[in-house]
Amino acid sequence: MLRWADTFALSYINDYFDLTSAEQKEIKQDINAVIKQIQLEDFPVYSKHFIQLSEQIEKDQFNAVTVESFLNQLETVLKKSSQRFEPVAQKVFTFQAKSGFESFDKEFREKQKRDLKKASDVKDLAKDSRKKISRWVNETVEVLTTEQEREFTDMALKFPAPLKFQIQSREALFEKFKTVRSVPEAREKLIRDFFYQWESLQSEEYLKARQEYRTQYRHWLIGLSSKLTAKQKQDFVKNLRKRAAELKYLSER
Repeated sequence: MLRWADTFALSYINDYFDLTSAEQKEIKQDINAVIKQIQLEDFPVYSKHFIQLSEQIEKDQFNAVTVESFLNQLETVLKKSSQRFEPVAQKVFTFQAKSGFESFDKEFREKQKRDLKKASDVKDLAKDSRKKISRWVNETVEVLTTEQEREFTDMALKFPAPLKFQIQSREALFEKFKTVRSVPEAREKLIRDFFYQWESLQSEEYLKARQEYRTQYRHWLIGLSSKLTAKQKQDFVKNLRKRAAELKYLSER
């Protein structure tokens, strides 16, 4: 998967930007450099956290405290990894500023339209949430019990992703971006803030709804931590160590 990461990233960029062949080549090289940096510097940190969690599970210390600590540690590293892409984003927008943002505006509108349609269907939002959690389940405990599955289904329906507020917040940020994108210094500051002060660019309504959504899923995970079967704990430890070994191997290549 890692070997195709630059291709996937560039494909996403091409959906929004009209870059020349030379610009695409340069951006791809930059993306590869960032991926290599993450591989060398961040993967060992992820690996360490996975090993620590596996040891806590083995010692029956998988509880509210360890869940919160692990999620906070993971979030910190993920944020650091994503911030490494800020110079790439700056260069992409600098390239695009030369020819205008027609493709960007068009794709943004299409994205908003798709998400508005999705936001109107609670069951569709719950389905998305289930898909994300199911992927996590498959990679950790592998299978939920009937009771765990029922509790998760109820939560997904009761607390769908706050997509409506996200769309509104995204729209406000887009309008702000349009006012600065032709001014290099102001554009660069906005992009930098997006990577380092993301919350400052979001609406209060979205941040509040997002925090509630995240809190409910954390509560579910904390509740799950006290209900794992012996088989689930065994599979969880096995999969954590497998992922940790993979990350360690990749970091040393």
